[in-house]
Amino acid sequence: MTGTSRTQVRAANGTLYALTMTPDEAARLLGLGRSSAYEMVTSGSWPTPLTPASKATHRILTLPLLQYAGIPYEFVQFPYDQQSPA
Repeated sequence: MTGTSRTQVRAANGTLYALTMTPDEAARLLGLGRSSAYEMVTSGSWPTPLTPASKATHRILTLPLLQYAGIPYEFVQFPYDQQSPA
């Protein structure tokens, strides 16, 4: 895949995130418990947009979640053949 890149989101503290995250990852970011996050997702009370990943699971859109949490961010492009910094 020469000449293409993937986009990630860098939070103000330097943490890199993919454009979507699991409910577990989102729960950690918001300081919620895992079971509370899954309950909110399945009941439809999660405060930010979701995207279905499969019939049984959902992914949480990172940008609205960071905005909801009040965390500043920026977009970062990485070539597919280059690993993002850890």
